[in-house]
Amino acid sequence: MNKQKITGTMIVLGLVLLLTSCTWEELKVEMQFSPEVGDVYQIEMMMEQEIIQTLEGEEMTSEQTMGFGYSITATSGDEDGNVWIDVEYEWIQLQQTTPMGTVEYDSRNPSEDSEPIAQELGFMVGKIFSMKVSPSGEILEIAGLDTLLYEFIENLDVEDETLRAEFEEQIQEVFSEDALIEQMGNMIVDYPEGEVRIGDTWTASAESTGLAPVVVETTYTLEAYEDGIATISVVSTIDSDPETSVMDMGIYQIQYDLTGTQEGTIDVDTKVGLSLSSVITQEISGEMTLIIEEEEFTVPTTMTSNATIEMIKE
Repeated sequence: MNKQKITGTMIVLGLVLLLTSCTWEELKVEMQFSPEVGDVYQIEMMMEQEIIQTLEGEEMTSEQTMGFGYSITATSGDEDGNVWIDVEYEWIQLQQTTPMGTVEYDSRNPSEDSEPIAQELGFMVGKIFSMKVSPSGEILEIAGLDTLLYEFIENLDVEDETLRAEFEEQIQEVFSEDALIEQMGNMIVDYPEGEVRIGDTWTASAESTGLAPVVVETTYTLEAYEDGIATISVVSTIDSDPETSVMDMGIYQIQYDLTGTQEGTIDVDTKVGLSLSSVITQEISGEMTLIIEEEEFTVPTTMTSNATIEMIKE
């Protein structure tokens, strides 16, 4: 090939690279929660958690895995772009190991050997609550949850009053409005206003009311976009909420002093604004102080959590 042809080829390649670069730089992505009324999605969520606590020199480890299968149906929308969705529990799985023993239950394969308390979770299968979600992914309202929890608690067939009280408390925590908003937040991302480019970031703040009340400050980054799928990285800082760091449990109080981080990746179907898949890892450590009749017990605490979500079909 002579010098003239080589030069011409290099010019063409340069133009191709330039055009490709311009296209990449000018790529803009808009993400909104916008399913069509009547759309139905099947989503599975698994949450694994290990808690290590030390009380008076004795280390105690608790492990828990909770799984949920959801059917999500868009039922109506309004002029502001908000969408009402029905969330139906299709299956529930629990495996819990604590110093008090082991509890296992899977509504897809229930066992008569399961603890009665665990079996009560099967009541939730087929139950529905509704959420109103804004285009930015904010959960504006939840309907039907109070009735659902009331029926659940009334349905409890647990004669031991102590066990019943403990189970009621756990149910109120796992299926509270704040806890459900936190769970759904793994499916519906806090989207930015307007369009973003690859590498752009945006932030969101949320309160978590799981095992301990904390404030989660999250930075999202659009890492990639292809065929309508946006890949978003998640990096969060976690700190105890000064306003809610003390919880009154009646005969005793619990005060939290915790910090941590959260990292992960979420793939979003930009057509509807739902997660196709996500993997989030959370690590929290610090101290929990028990206050009982003016006596204090400091409990060093470490929590590691992993949450995964996968859209099975739509």
